[in-house]
Amino acid sequence: MDIEPFKVIHYPLKSDLLERVVCPPYDKFTNEQIESFRNQDPHNYVWAILGESLQDHNYYSEAAKRLRAWVAEGVLLQEDSPKVLVYRQTYKSPLTGEEKTRSRFYALLKLPDPGDNAVLPHERTFSEHKA
Repeated sequence: MDIEPFKVIHYPLKSDLLERVVCPPYDKFTNEQIESFRNQDPHNYVWAILGESLQDHNYYSEAAKRLRAWVAEGVLLQEDSPKVLVYRQTYKSPLTGEEKTRSRFYALLKLPDPGDNAVLPHERTFSEHKA
């Protein structure tokens, strides 16, 4: 299995900005939340992932264009050198109240041949929904 670093793209690390532009995964949104996020900032990530409307059949390609434009405008920053991004989250278990930490990393992964089972998919994706 080949794992490679990549040139991370992120918002500038300013807390006042991050409060306005970060949002949860879009499959958890209500319509009211979508509008609230859109009104918080013209660069809220909901604009990148959902665009103007979910009815637009090109919203994945529009999201890709918008992200490229935000990088070109300096709204999003791209690291000069490739990195593996490590993310740790500490939380209290809703079941036990015990403090737990989960860790993950983000990197490029060369997928093995289908049927190899070296990497197990966590969800089914569709090629027509990728930009």
